[in-house]
Amino acid sequence: MLAAGEHRTVSVANAVVPSHAVAVVMTVTVTGASQSGHVTVLPTAADTGGVPVSSTVNFVAGSTRANQAVDAVTLDAARSVSVYAAVSTHVIIDVVGYVTGPSSPVSQTGLFRLLEVPVSVGSTLAIPAGTPGTGFDVAGRAGVDADAVGVALLAVVSNRTATTSNVTVVADGTTAPTVSSLNPGPGERTAIAVTSGLVSGRVRVVTSQVVDVELFAVGVYVTSITPTLTPASGVGPGVLGFDPLGRLTTTTTGGVTVGYSYLADGTRVAARIQGGGEVYYLGGIEATRTSGVWSQVRRTYPYAGVTVASRTSTATGSGVSWLLGDRQGSVTTTITAGAATTRWYRPYGAARGPSPVNPVVTTGFLGKHEDLSGLTHLDHRDYDPTTGTFITIDPLIATTGEPYQYATANPTTLSDPNGLMALPGGEWMADQWHWNNADQFRSAQLNWNSLLNANLVANGKSPAFYGREHAFADGLADSGDGLGGFLKSAVAIAAGVVAGGLCAAAGEAITGGLATPAVAGVCAMAGGAVSRFTEGLLNGDSIDDATMAATDPTGLLIDGALGYGLGRISKLINTTNKTRALVDSDKYDYLFGNASSNPHNLARSLQNQRQLNAIGIFDTQAGRNLLATHLDTVISTNSNVVGEWTNGWGSFQARESLLVGPNGVLKLESTWQVTSDGFRLTTVIPFGGG
Repeated sequence: MLAAGEHRTVSVANAVVPSHAVAVVMTVTVTGASQSGHVTVLPTAADTGGVPVSSTVNFVAGSTRANQAVDAVTLDAARSVSVYAAVSTHVIIDVVGYVTGPSSPVSQTGLFRLLEVPVSVGSTLAIPAGTPGTGFDVAGRAGVDADAVGVALLAVVSNRTATTSNVTVVADGTTAPTVSSLNPGPGERTAIAVTSGLVSGRVRVVTSQVVDVELFAVGVYVTSITPTLTPASGVGPGVLGFDPLGRLTTTTTGGVTVGYSYLADGTRVAARIQGGGEVYYLGGIEATRTSGVWSQVRRTYPYAGVTVASRTSTATGSGVSWLLGDRQGSVTTTITAGAATTRWYRPYGAARGPSPVNPVVTTGFLGKHEDLSGLTHLDHRDYDPTTGTFITIDPLIATTGEPYQYATANPTTLSDPNGLMALPGGEWMADQWHWNNADQFRSAQLNWNSLLNANLVANGKSPAFYGREHAFADGLADSGDGLGGFLKSAVAIAAGVVAGGLCAAAGEAITGGLATPAVAGVCAMAGGAVSRFTEGLLNGDSIDDATMAATDPTGLLIDGALGYGLGRISKLINTTNKTRALVDSDKYDYLFGNASSNPHNLARSLQNQRQLNAIGIFDTQAGRNLLATHLDTVISTNSNVVGEWTNGWGSFQARESLLVGPNGVLKLESTWQVTSDGFRLTTVIPFGGG
């Protein structure tokens, strides 16, 4: 029994909670109260001794109520949390799980996967009271893994009687605990999140009164991620092969095997298709060889991390396609010779709707290569968009804490274009993050290289072994007559790039950078002309013929338009980058509950922390990065300015914005001082959440 207004520290240390756990999942039940009130369970470190501003369980006199909560625990032997009761009442805490931290050992059991959409696993009217209860099949339902060992459920219960009911969701075949999952009052309809194990893929609902129950699965726990896949052709599961470094070396789908080769740093440079030739990757150039002849050279043109155009050259000619994408960098629309084709993606990258026939590019989700197997190669790892998971463990697991999960299960806000860690937005935003967090990313890359070299040495090979064995030159050494055509195209492209670069440097020097779009357009025309002229001469054309090809009006128009468009984008980005948010580190401390200047600021700081935590943003590097990206976005436009004023301290603006976290949305009201260096954050107030 807790007295009214009492704060009590409760130890949750037992065999269930290991020493490396940083938080516990618990069911908190309140009963026997003579007055209406509330109980709050909170981290011991956050309990200041006053009345908490939020509650875990709200109840009326004489009722029994339960709710599930997740709270941080102390990192000492007691593994404690703090409990506050507004009125005198009995409180029962039932620990049902725990959360591991960065220092926890890596485990491949109990891997959690958030479902893309909730899946209804049962709706039963008038479940009778008493044991054994009513069972529901969960594993194997459409959208739920057949090998799931646990499930996160949303349970919606309607009490049909005039007496409060005690309802418990447990794994089928197990003894129901004495603590209930939820307690709907007479005639009440209520809902709660429940985490339960599965026995034979089933859960069971036990109730003390007649109730109606609806269960929706929102996530599942699996023991492993099977290294098989469903290929794009839909011909059945595939088989994957790996080298000693854990890199994908072969995929076999529909009886066709594709082999992959890598450089020493892990960069994929070639794909060899059984009975179908080879494809070689050289930066933005993709060269295809069929039956010993170079049949196609495709070059993509990226700008600021976004692929904007593609030129495809074959024995019969060449053509340019314009590529449009979404904020993640995925190619969604291709415009070729005035005709547009469109493809769409689900949040985790699976195709939505029919795919275009004979696409002009093999880049799709996140602007990355989509293999015949149905996998997407994200630089360091291969990703299966149908399951929303990677097929191998993250080499930076010690940093990310997520072995297989993509974008921390938040694919609409974050992405993982490098296969190493979740970052805000697509490739372009990831590049900005790399620039702003250079030391952290460099450390991550060094960790990856160290792991790579350690595995090579462990397998009796020098770090240069795979470079020698799988270098790009190896794929071209026996190319025969086809090599000449490929090298001619490469030399012509290089000549065009050099000419265009020299032109751009001269133009920018003359104009002082004031005519970026015009300079880019003119220099793109010059570079394209030089490229076509060089290729004509290398192919044995006369100077007149090469000149005619170089000055072809259609080619010049396309090159000029492309260059002008890239120039406009460059100018826009350069202008935007000058208006970055200036945020002092103590502002982040204030938002994440670390302010300590006075009791008022501490209370407000802890409230900010609870609100951010409620939408899934925590005081981690990823959480601070997400906030920094949002604050940059806030001052990138004037459409959200709601007030302006000037006083003795300077000029200020008030702005409103919506902060989107993995689990919800907060409204932010922020105040900024306008300085010659940019906008400096002075105050920020969140609304909503906890």
